[in-house]
Amino acid sequence: MAVLPKTERVTEQKETIYIRSNYMLIRVRIREILYIKALSDYVIYHLKDGTKYITLATMKETQKNLKESGILRCHRSFLINKIHVRSIKGSYSVVWKNINGQEAPCEVPIGRSYKKEFKRKVKE
Repeated sequence: MAVLPKTERVTEQKETIYIRSNYMLIRVRIREILYIKALSDYVIYHLKDGTKYITLATMKETQKNLKESGILRCHRSFLINKIHVRSIKGSYSVVWKNINGQEAPCEVPIGRSYKKEFKRKVKE
């Protein structure tokens, strides 16, 4: 297993990722990640069950570490898990997340420069 930056470690099977958040190392299944949002020098992992984890990392590092896991760049500030894309509506992709025990749609923006490549990869 290759050693990755301290914020993230992906297993060889690309099924889980380790995220350092709140002084803990947390194992998260990649299929549970809905999308990842950049926030200055931090990234926020938004999970299917509504949980959020904030970790110190750049979006570039995060994308590099997750490049073969089905997590796609759709915007300068967003990565999205292609298995959770339910639809693409104009400049937004729609995913469903759990809010207070109920599934609700959540729109993630698609940047103009990423749109063509994003749509192609989602269809694969």
